[in-house]
Parts: sequence; structure tokens; C-alpha cells
Amino acid sequence: MKLGIFIGIFLVTVSLLLPAVFWYNHNEVERWLNNPQLPGQLISVGSHKLYTTVKGEGSPTVILLPGMNAFSWGWWGIQDEISETTRVVTYDRAGYGWSEAGPEPYSGKQIVTELHTLLQRLQIEPPYILVGASMGGLYARHYAKLYPDDVAGVIFADPSAWDEADLRSRPKQDAVVAQRESRSFNEVFASFGGFRFFGSYFLRMHRIPDSVMPLVLEALSNPEQHKNFQRHFAALYRVDDSHFLNAPEGFPQIPVKVIVQDSDVTVGDAVRYQEIKGDASEKKARQYLQSVKQRQREEYMGLSSDSQWIMAEGSGHNIQHERPDLLMQVIRDMVVAIRK
Repeated sequence: MKLGIFIGIFLVTVSLLLPAVFWYNHNEVERWLNNPQLPGQLISVGSHKLYTTVKGEGSPTVILLPGMNAFSWGWWGIQDEISETTRVVTYDRAGYGWSEAGPEPYSGKQIVTELHTLLQRLQIEPPYILVGASMGGLYARHYAKLYPDDVAGVIFADPSAWDEADLRSRPKQDAVVAQRESRSFNEVFASFGGFRFFGSYFLRMHRIPDSVMPLVLEALSNPEQHKNFQRHFAALYRVDDSHFLNAPEGFPQIPVKVIVQDSDVTVGDAVRYQEIKGDASEKKARQYLQSVKQRQREEYMGLSSDSQWIMAEGSGHNIQHERPDLLMQVIRDMVVAIRK
């Protein structure tokens, strides 16, 4: 009898609490979306607006391109430092952070042409240094191929190196499309305040600076954010004429720096935070990272005859958080070299 009463009270409490948490999170998301942080601004690129922050003066202009599931404010610390040397632009792709969602599909060509339009609307003339982290590396590469005369150099921070056979696999394409059309766990989790209240725990291995963690949690508390993540991911498996694999042939003969993670750090963190468990899982993770490094060398080091491979010792995937000193030094060195 007592157990039945306890279960009844528990169910009533949950039935009352979940709607309250849902509406609290919904209202907080709406409040946050309606108050983009200064000095950033929303700039129209046609059908929608992109959130961008411009700091500093001088040429070449450094353009920072975050990875998938990452935001411009994760780069503000680097932007502040580099802006003492030259002008620096951060922005969020369509559907990320305060940027409005754009039309689908989120193809590589669509994303880089929106960035080109954004820079034109801001009246920021080339030359540019593109700094692409993770997925941002794919877009940096695509941009340099579409607008080779605008780009003076590219820095890749542990860039994504997707298996082309996997991207072109029809069964995998169908599976991703099916996933795209369903509600993800993260979307539901966000709707009921999961990221708002517990996000810092789940993000602990990404070493996000305390100064921007509140912004990250606010963005991830928006269920629409996770829908947009799925849309961007699904676009990777829509290999059409606008896909990054089908960008124009050739690449400008410009300086290229490829900074890659220390795999031991990534695996060590994953074991420490129990993202992977057991020797078999650890071995599999190391083999995967080794294959990624091989593709990175093949895809990025061959872009230009002036390419350099740099190991970010002591850093996992998020080099901008874990080795900002190294990344900033590489950026400064390229700025000085281009000015000469």
C-alpha cells in the first residue's frame, strides 16, 4: 500500500513538474533569442540574418569559422587577442546561436556563399585569412576554391576529414535522412531543460571556457538548435553539385597550416569521463583517430605547395579551447608573413 501511494505521488509530481519545466525553458529561450549580445549584430544575407562580431582594424582580415555544434562566442577570446593585430570576424552559420535559420539544404556552397555575402554587406574587403575548425575546415576549403582571389591563407584547426565512400553510400544517406526527419534525443532533452540544468556536466570534456559556458548552455537549451544541427549534418550526405566534394577543382597557391589534435589527449579524456569504456573501445577510438589523421594529411596537406603540419601537443579536438596560445601564434605569424 505504501509503495502504491509513493508511486502515485511520484507520478503526480512528475506530471506537474515536466510541463512547468518545459514552459520555463521555452520562455527563457525566447527571451535569450530576442536579446543578441553586443557588440555582435544581425546582418541580412537575403532570406535570413546571420549573427556576427567584427573587432580590430587592418589587413588581412581573419575570418573564424567554428565547427559543427559550435558557436562564434567560443572564439571571442581569440578574437579579442588577434584584434590587437588585425581585423577579426566571427559569425554563426544559419540556424546556429542567434543566427536565423536559412533555406535547406545547408550545402557547402550555400554556406560559403552566405559568408561571402555577409562580408560584402559588412564592406570588408579581401584579402582574408580563413581559420576553419573541425567542420569549419570543410567550409574554409570550399570558400578558397570558390573565391580563390579573396583568400591569402588558410589555417585548419583539426579539420573534419570525412570518408568519401561513407558520404556517397546510399544506405547511409537514407539512414541520415530518416534520422533528420525524426526528433533527436537532444531536441527532447533540450525542450525539458536538460541542457539548461545539466549541460555543463555533459560538456565537461570539451573544456569550454567558463566565460562563454552560459551562452553555450542557452543556445543548446533551444530545441530548434538541435534540429538545425541535424539539418547541417544531413546536408553532408546530400552529395549534389553544391556539396563540398564537388567544389571547383584546384586550390590557390597560398600558405596552408594544418594544426591537428594530440590523439592521446582525446582518448585520455574520453576514458576519464567514461565516454568510452574498456580496452576494446579504447583501441577502436585510437584506430579511428589514426584513420582521421591519415585523411587529414591526404586532403589538406596536398592543397598547396606551401603547407605545414603542426601537432597541437596537449590538446584534444577543440584546439581553440585547449591550445589557444598555439593557434593565436600561428594566426599572428601568417598575418605578418602576408603583410610582407
